[in-house]
Amino acid sequence: MSEVIAKRETIAAMVDAYKAAVAEVKEGYKLLGQAKIRLCGVVGGDGYAFDTLPDGCRNSFKPLEDVLDGLKRKMWSVLIDRMELRKFMSSKRLEEFNHLLYNQGRGAELPEIEETVVVGMLQGAVDDLPRYIEEAAKEVFDWLRPRHDRYKTNSQYEIGDRAIVYVFSPDKWVTSARIDYHYHQRMRNLDNIFHLLDGKGPIDTHQGPLVNAFIQQNVPFGEERETEYFKVRIHKNGNAHIAFKRLDIVAKLNAMCGGFTLKHDVEATKNAA
Repeated sequence: MSEVIAKRETIAAMVDAYKAAVAEVKEGYKLLGQAKIRLCGVVGGDGYAFDTLPDGCRNSFKPLEDVLDGLKRKMWSVLIDRMELRKFMSSKRLEEFNHLLYNQGRGAELPEIEETVVVGMLQGAVDDLPRYIEEAAKEVFDWLRPRHDRYKTNSQYEIGDRAIVYVFSPDKWVTSARIDYHYHQRMRNLDNIFHLLDGKGPIDTHQGPLVNAFIQQNVPFGEERETEYFKVRIHKNGNAHIAFKRLDIVAKLNAMCGGFTLKHDVEATKNAA
């Protein structure tokens, strides 16, 4: 509860700053417009044009509505980060949020940035956290256990002691191991679920140790990087070979997401046939 209260105080300050900034931007546009009118009024209709807007490019400066829309979208993105909701979102849920944030028309689908709205969202997320975690765990389970057994290392029915997953698109210009941005959330979820199932709470950085092991330095292809829960090698073909150091946590994930049940049901069906 103390963490929620602390976040609420931070949110209140951020919302106040946002509102003040919006007011200042509106006033700035008003003053720039007045300056242009003043200069044009002095020279009369002699064909002179005065560009008082900051970029100095005639007719190319963003309309006020676009600037305010951009501020609103950016502020919502920051607020979601500060509430640390991305840590718990499944990739699908994050993709839906990003679509709302970046691909809609002018912020019409985004709620106004008010303290009551943001705090309500935070409280709702706290109440809904078990479902967020369940979604992320199921997504991790399915990711590590491909349905069609594309890689022999991976079982279709449960997660074993290691797995192979696709984490970047091979390119001749890529000279070191990497994780493409759109796979960050999957790797972050994997890290987060292991931390949570180990009773340690969520990852304490934005990306988590697993992603950080490959984004903070140039790692040669095939060279192993190790964190508390994983040993990982990323190869030129875009595959990451992951060895799990804590098989007791793997067993918890299998049990939580139905791995053992799925295997039992499939084998029972085969035996009955």
